[in-house]
Amino acid sequence: MNRFIFEEPGAVHDCFLFRMRPEVLDKSDLFQCMYYGLWFPGYFGFNWDALDECLRDLSWIRERKVIICHDAMPRLSNHDMSIYISILDGAMLDHEKDGEKVISIILPKEMMNFKADRRSE
Repeated sequence: MNRFIFEEPGAVHDCFLFRMRPEVLDKSDLFQCMYYGLWFPGYFGFNWDALDECLRDLSWIRERKVIICHDAMPRLSNHDMSIYISILDGAMLDHEKDGEKVISIILPKEMMNFKADRRSE
């Protein structure tokens, strides 16, 4: 029984889960995947600034908890991966401060020691 997660029913009821496709090939594919998976508005610009803006908003998602799960990381250059991780980190911090949403980002274990270079933004 220790493999199960035990929660009150309300703990998972108010949750939006987005599971990143494991075969994302480049940043263009990443933007497309996130656009459809996170229901980004039509004005999404398919670039890093637009991704940053939309992840810091998410007001169109009704649920309070948003989980972004990566079974595998997108195939990005180190530079683009650094930007992506910095954007995810910034979005989590923003939502943590304002309390409107709770954002959880699940990454594969091999990303545990990855250091995002904030200067690359």
